[in-house]
Amino acid sequence: MAKKKKRKLNPKLLLLAPALLAVLGGISVYSLHRYNNTEPQLVIDGTDVSNLSQDEAEQLLLAAHPWKLTLTYENRKLAVDDSIKPAISSLAKTAYKNFKKMKEEKDLISLPGKISRGLKGAEAETLNYELTLENVDKLARSAAEKASREWNVTAQSATMESYDAESGTFKFSKGVEGLEVDEDKLIQDLLSALQSGDYDKEIKVSVHKAAPEVTESDYKKIGTYTTHTTANPDRNTNVRLACEAINGLILPAGEQFSFNGTVGERTPEKGYKEAAAYSMEEVVQEYGGGVCQVSSTLYNAVIAAGLQTDVRTGHVFKPTYVTPGQDATVSYSEPDFAFTNNSSNSIGLKATYWDQTVCVEVYGVPILEEGVVRYLHSEKKADLDPPKPTYEEDTSLKYGEEVVSSPGESGSEWVTDIVTEKNGEIIDRTFLHNTRYSGHAPVIRRNTTVKDDEKDKDKDKDKKKKNKKENSDPDDPDAGETDPVQPPAEEPATEAPSTPEPEPEPEPETPPAEPAAEPEAEAPAEE
Repeated sequence: MAKKKKRKLNPKLLLLAPALLAVLGGISVYSLHRYNNTEPQLVIDGTDVSNLSQDEAEQLLLAAHPWKLTLTYENRKLAVDDSIKPAISSLAKTAYKNFKKMKEEKDLISLPGKISRGLKGAEAETLNYELTLENVDKLARSAAEKASREWNVTAQSATMESYDAESGTFKFSKGVEGLEVDEDKLIQDLLSALQSGDYDKEIKVSVHKAAPEVTESDYKKIGTYTTHTTANPDRNTNVRLACEAINGLILPAGEQFSFNGTVGERTPEKGYKEAAAYSMEEVVQEYGGGVCQVSSTLYNAVIAAGLQTDVRTGHVFKPTYVTPGQDATVSYSEPDFAFTNNSSNSIGLKATYWDQTVCVEVYGVPILEEGVVRYLHSEKKADLDPPKPTYEEDTSLKYGEEVVSSPGESGSEWVTDIVTEKNGEIIDRTFLHNTRYSGHAPVIRRNTTVKDDEKDKDKDKDKKKKNKKENSDPDDPDAGETDPVQPPAEEPATEAPSTPEPEPEPEPETPPAEPAAEPEAEAPAEE
């Protein structure tokens, strides 16, 4: 069997092997070195800041984007708050934080193309950030508002200043125009500059004139009411004086009117007269009696104007010059009538008395919408029994006889609503209050003290006395002497019965005086 020949290594290959190993080893070392020595990069707003500190990078960016954004109006300027510096600072802080983390991870061996960072298509081992302003809408709006605060001038509305009693008109201050920044246009101009990076632009601000919100022509008669008085001259004097006290009064917005505070105490020194008034369910004579008609008329005018009523009290007895439930009684110092000017502008009051007529008018800027009216509406809920009769002794009547001097009157309860109409149709009806009025007690004259036979005896004695005087002879000197002597002895007997005689005569006068029944009819008109 033939033996295989052993192959001999080529001596040339043996000589080349060390060199080949050296080449392959060099290639491997080169590749590792290449990948391990690729340095990360940090690019902000197109600038490589890899070799800069964070502070240096911020300064570089601030120099590249100077902030000089300014608003101008006439020869005045207003700097817009710097928004680029905080944006650069925030961006640099985030970028350098991520860049540091990236460099720490660089110690690991990574294959080419496996490291990918940055905001937009960053190449391997490159962090790329773009500088942009966030919330530019908010920035623009804030700058526009700042300009408005700086250059807006509030227009001054016309206001009531005084009242000319001679002409019967209110005088007004003139309205003054204001200035107003065109914020919408300014916001658009700011957005354009911020979005384009034009941070050193001067923006001209448009400012236009602003008309006063209220002018003199806006003031109108917003409420009025009229009532009629009695023919009592003293009562009408009181009504006139109360009207004069409130006529021409100007009440600023938000302030309260008090009838007693304005008119003051009704005294004779001020010219007030005694007239019928109510006190503790009785008719009395009081200085200023009748001024309640002025407060009640004012009350209805205030309701018509849309103003806020604060204090109102009904009378003891039912009034006649307004519908029951629509009155407002006053007495110094209480009860009072008060209301508040709940409008945004001053109001003025005009109150006049003439020829038994009271008229109150309210002037101001309308509170109610055009075509809307307000008024009071009252309905009687129930009748109440009148008080027990009042008896008056009258000896001119037959013993036991009774005569009704005044029939009295039942009391009543009323419910009152505020009704609101628009263009003639009721759109709201709101309960306001209930009012209870007392009735008037019947007045009855009667004789319970002197019987008829006693009155007959008195009449016989009077008749005898009269006959005796008629039969005496005035020329008889004896009669002349006996006459003075006889009566003294009989005077106690004859004069005594004549004593009550004058009393019955005044007694009948009492009912007419007592029907302060006349005042009863007049008293309500006094309120």
